[in-house]
Amino acid sequence: MRCTILAAAVAACACGPTTKDVPPVGEVIVVIDTDMPVPAFISRLRIDLYTTDGRWYESRDLSRSKATDWPTSFGVYLADPAKEQTTIVRLRAYAEGEVRDYRGERYATRPDAAAPPFALAEIGSATDEPRLLRDDGSDVTPATEPAPLLTIDRLLRVRVVPEVRGAVRVLLHGVCVGTMADVAGGASCVDQENTLVPSIDEPTIADTTLPAVSAMGTFAPATPCTAMPRRAGNAADGSPLFDEEACVDGKMFILGTNRAFGLATRNDVPRRVAILPSFRIDRYEVTVGRWRDALAHGFEPQAEPVANEGVVPKESSNPTDNALCTWSAAPRGREDYALNCVDHASARAFCTFLGGDLPTEAQWEFVAATAGREHPTPFPWGGDANAVIPCERAAVGRGPFPFDNQCNPDAKHFGPLAVSALAGPEGDISLGLGVVNLIGNVVEATRDTFASFASNCWARQPLDSPGCLVKGTDIAGRGGSWYSSAAFVGTRLPLPGNANGNQIGFRCVRSGG
Repeated sequence: MRCTILAAAVAACACGPTTKDVPPVGEVIVVIDTDMPVPAFISRLRIDLYTTDGRWYESRDLSRSKATDWPTSFGVYLADPAKEQTTIVRLRAYAEGEVRDYRGERYATRPDAAAPPFALAEIGSATDEPRLLRDDGSDVTPATEPAPLLTIDRLLRVRVVPEVRGAVRVLLHGVCVGTMADVAGGASCVDQENTLVPSIDEPTIADTTLPAVSAMGTFAPATPCTAMPRRAGNAADGSPLFDEEACVDGKMFILGTNRAFGLATRNDVPRRVAILPSFRIDRYEVTVGRWRDALAHGFEPQAEPVANEGVVPKESSNPTDNALCTWSAAPRGREDYALNCVDHASARAFCTFLGGDLPTEAQWEFVAATAGREHPTPFPWGGDANAVIPCERAAVGRGPFPFDNQCNPDAKHFGPLAVSALAGPEGDISLGLGVVNLIGNVVEATRDTFASFASNCWARQPLDSPGCLVKGTDIAGRGGSWYSSAAFVGTRLPLPGNANGNQIGFRCVRSGG
């Protein structure tokens, strides 16, 4: 894909197999390719031009959403045919709609390990500078700019010489997504994450044609889950343990959702690119029977779950009552219920005993929103973002009147359900993988310490397997519970580190290869 007239000393053209001839003046064709997937991660190209003394004089934002759009190109030519010129070109490749309000350059480096993890990350001062001004003084500054964490941001120095026509070629590497260019300092990411390289005059070659093949989609390809997932097992008495696993291929995805914007520390923004290796995940929340079976095979928890030797009530009662704990010293007909009232350290010890760990927030959200489907969805089973979840679909809204009782209007549909109660095709089950109860039943503890996605802890995370794994007061819980209103895949909750409430459970993950 080639060219559209940009302005002054630039042309970005949509021509045929070769670039359109221009008057015999100095010209450099900038040929651009990317190794990121199109259009899932890259569908637009923002081009900004600066003089070497820092004056911003042109900006264009072009749709590049088709596979046939890449490689793409535009031309930089001399406004004065007799005078050599160097132009600073800023290229930003990003996905449709992934923008933020422009409030000035707001360059900020990634926080280092010494930055207080739970403080909000520095995003640069909102100075509203620089501005894009025309020669007549009119302000044509774009109102938005690509969101830095979802953008490949590259600077080029393009030197144009009178009566010489050539090309420079640049690959916008996926490894640079999320590493913001320092325009004032003249440096940007080239091929190493979170590393800025000073811009130099790009070498010019004589060949101005587009390469026949694009590199798009070659960065961070999916990694198949090759490990054998655990098959369904039974306890000594023959009862099912609900311990089977789903095998999850590793993949790149976008972590976070704008639906949680503005929820203070529960912010699920800014969204970011994350790359996960393959893993296996429990299809069901860990059950009472499975915990009991592990004890029989030598598991020694740091603390036993809170025991309830009575009956779990089905009619509305005190939602914090230990009568809603599912564990008992001997089986009492609740072996297929999610284990709750267990502390985080013991839950994690259970997973490590079985060769795994608790999932990270990124792993949990990937399964709930992206894995096993073509496009991310707001609910594990798909559905419309504005849909009202029927009570038959997920174990939510089963609290007491007048709080979150939309699925308990008669006060007789109270409390949690067995883990398989809503495992059918019309229930709380994820597309492709068949993972159950990601929206309801119990809030699920993860491995991460809870922190806003706008905090230093998250801002300093790499693309590969990001997570806030520092010590802190709270742990991150994911999903909703029987007591809560209907949740969506971005729901995040801070859970006290010693939390052992009746609305909290967990599931485990293991390596996928």
